[in-house]
Amino acid sequence: MIPSLKSKKKIETVFEKGKVLKSGSVFLKFHDFNDDEISFGISVPKKNFKSAVLRNRIKRQIREIIRNSSDIRKIKKGISFFIIYNGKNSPNFDYLKRTILDSLEKI
Repeated sequence: MIPSLKSKKKIETVFEKGKVLKSGSVFLKFHDFNDDEISFGISVPKKNFKSAVLRNRIKRQIREIIRNSSDIRKIKKGISFFIIYNGKNSPNFDYLKRTILDSLEKI
């Protein structure tokens, strides 16, 4: 299982120096730290989803996609990434899975 991105310095570095991939309503920001751990973070803006229930549901779905994906093991060691769902409507699981896995393959 991939740990969550908790370090404030790493999060700031990912957003300042990281590269961006966009696939549909999903933004993937990533940066290579050249260490031995892969970590990730998830964001769903409150601006687009006022209800915390919807935001948490989307985050749970994204975590489930990452947890069950075999493509994660192909990612180079040392890369930390942040997934941002920036859509206006609540997505279905299949759409999220397809767009996130497409983005992760490009890393």
